[in-house]
Amino acid sequence: MWSKWARDWKVQPAEAVIERLRLVRGGDIVLLHDGDHRVAEGDRRHTVRAVEYWLPRWKDAGLRFVTVDDWNLKF
Repeated sequence: MWSKWARDWKVQPAEAVIERLRLVRGGDIVLLHDGDHRVAEGDRRHTVRAVEYWLPRWKDAGLRFVTVDDWNLKF
């Protein structure tokens, strides 16, 4: 299960997603979407912009990123 939810499945300003991700801390599992399942060509720009904003900041803060497969191997 995730601990932080960006609520990014529908098109919205990237700033809204950026703000929701402000509370991410080490150990969190962040749920992000790759578009609206009801639309074949969903617009993902707001999610991509939020990730572009946060990834370098999270790295600078010492957060590590793992895939679900990597995470499963540890437990």
